[in-house]
Amino acid sequence: MSIPSAPPRRPRRRTALTVLALAAAALPLTAPHAQAAPRAADPPPLKIYVSPEHGRDTGSGTSKHPFRTLGHARDFVRGINRDMRRDIDVELLSGTYRLTDTFTLTPRDSGTNGHRVVYEAAPGAHPVISGGSQVTGWAPVDAGHTVYKAHVGDLDTRQLYVDGELKTRARGPENPPGFSKTATGYKITDTRLDSYENQSDMEVVSKWGWMMMRCPVQSISGTTMTMRQPCFHNANLHEGQEIQNPTWLENARELMDTPGEWYLDKSEGDLYYMPEKGQDLAKATVTVPRVQDLVDLDGTKDHPVGDVSFRGITFSYSTWLAPSSDDGLIEGQAGFRIVGDDNPDFDSTRLKWVKTPGAVNVSHGHGIAFEGNTFTHLGAVGLNLNTGTRGTHVTGNVFRQIAATGVQVGGVEVVDAHPDDSRDITKDNTVDNNVVTHVADQYNGSLGIFAGYTDHTVIAHNKVYDLPYSGISVGWGWGLTDPGGDTNYPGNSGVPVWDTPTTSRDNVISDNEISDIMKSQADGGAIYTLSANPGGIVSGNYIRKVPELAYGAIYQDEGSRYWHTTGNAFCDVAYQWLLLNHGMDITADYNFTTTPRSARSSTAPTTRS
Repeated sequence: MSIPSAPPRRPRRRTALTVLALAAAALPLTAPHAQAAPRAADPPPLKIYVSPEHGRDTGSGTSKHPFRTLGHARDFVRGINRDMRRDIDVELLSGTYRLTDTFTLTPRDSGTNGHRVVYEAAPGAHPVISGGSQVTGWAPVDAGHTVYKAHVGDLDTRQLYVDGELKTRARGPENPPGFSKTATGYKITDTRLDSYENQSDMEVVSKWGWMMMRCPVQSISGTTMTMRQPCFHNANLHEGQEIQNPTWLENARELMDTPGEWYLDKSEGDLYYMPEKGQDLAKATVTVPRVQDLVDLDGTKDHPVGDVSFRGITFSYSTWLAPSSDDGLIEGQAGFRIVGDDNPDFDSTRLKWVKTPGAVNVSHGHGIAFEGNTFTHLGAVGLNLNTGTRGTHVTGNVFRQIAATGVQVGGVEVVDAHPDDSRDITKDNTVDNNVVTHVADQYNGSLGIFAGYTDHTVIAHNKVYDLPYSGISVGWGWGLTDPGGDTNYPGNSGVPVWDTPTTSRDNVISDNEISDIMKSQADGGAIYTLSANPGGIVSGNYIRKVPELAYGAIYQDEGSRYWHTTGNAFCDVAYQWLLLNHGMDITADYNFTTTPRSARSSTAPTTRS
């Protein structure tokens, strides 16, 4: 990523009236509670009922005698789905399905004979699959009753919710003075930090450009703050884009000074919270997430898991503890992390950045569907489609209040870009008619919707808004993994030079409404692309309220090739509607904008109008 130096060029300008007309056509469609129409000869589905409040796993699974747990219902289905003659609908009645471990589906849980296994909300029901537990037994710790404590024992979490609202881990003021970076951490002038208890729980949070880094403290002595390794080493690998002085300090009880802040003392097993005005902890519902993966669909290339649907379910209260580890959270980009203690330089890490997991994950899934669900209060990615996932439909869902990326399709490893086995290709997945908002709310370098190396991912008719960084991002590799590599990088930055194309092709970003982005980070866009994508289309999108920190409302970054960017509408774009930063062989035509500025950092063939 870099700020372009090429002078802007002026596209043809259309009137505001035309912009609004195109914008109306680009608004997401309202998706119904999606149900696949049964074939005429099919008998009605077999229905199995589950109730976390009134069921028993010794029951029969009927509406009058429902099962109680998801695990028991899954095992029951396992015994009857080997030779299906009709769909099996697992009807989830209202209530909270509390997990203490991941609910896992394997190939044994697939639909067979062209029929599906459907986990869905029963008519009128509101089931919640939750990895959280409630905290009670609060008592004041000071005479003024400004801070309360509850003993929680052996618990670790990075999130706390009070009455469904995310609260702030104790943090200090922004841009604290008196820090200067050293080889192992920081020199500090505030010697009060030396007296802090549990110093190794504290984190330095540092924003830079498109990244928000989190690195844990090892110790503080006098005016020396020593950071934990390998986090601090990895945070300084990327020359010119190293970790900076703290944007704020986080996670020390001594930093609690504002109502709504909390701190977990893991050494004592005590949770502290400073109530907001009017909050009564004896009546409030306080929830801590304890499970990372709520639902996993675990197939393999030899035995995929397939023909499973989830409908009308709320997935909530997951956590993710990796940022608390010695690796911290050091981003390469888009929430993909640099980890490990064997990285001599930045280029050595390029092909092994680690993916952020999802609350719901699909690996080698075929024909999976997520329809009309809500993903919220989640500590990492919302929905994550891994390597080899095919024909998945993500339709009519809501993704909100999620710590990292909302929807993540495919990966960025060699197996994703240049697989030895075609069954590892992630292809023919659709993300449409979803609402994605207020995601990446804790790990601000993450995205609304992301697709890595994929074949024919369709991202269409989504409403994506209120984000700290970019809206929709497709592609990976900066051209380094394309045939011949990227000649802008000496030695191809240590990445092997392939003579074959990646799996990226025929990806489509169309008819989305994207607005109010880049509220925290810089150097991104409403739509962002990387590397070659033959047959790629960016069309019919309505993009508005884009600040200057977005270097292009549509940002076709390094190595982007073979895209057709057409028929998009732009309103209230502060800087420029299009940036081709070493983007090549791109056709951009019939776009409508109230802001004519654009820029190109390449002499390769490009058509714009």
